[in-house]
Amino acid sequence: MLLHGANMSWRAWRPVLDGLQAHHEVFAPTLVGHRGGASWTEGVPVAVPEIVDRVCEQLDEAGIATAHVVGNSLERVWRIKVARPGVLGRSVRRGS
Repeated sequence: MLLHGANMSWRAWRPVLDGLQAHHEVFAPTLVGHRGGASWTEGVPVAVPEIVDRVCEQLDEAGIATAHVVGNSLERVWRIKVARPGVLGRSVRRGS
């Protein structure tokens, strides 16, 4: 699973998609409230735990029980691990 950074979309991963897809199944969702993603639910505060819940819903909808994760934010990756024990395989942070 590839998680983009703030104010971005799955398209941030275009430069590496072909190479990754040649060797792995790739899931690159656009996070809720981001460019081209689902709208944020009115009245629900925009915060990391709620974003994690929505990412977990996207995993469920795609039928993905476990995933290795590459993200632009280690905090997002860590929160998913805490929110959903057993979902994460390896996690990698892109960039510095």
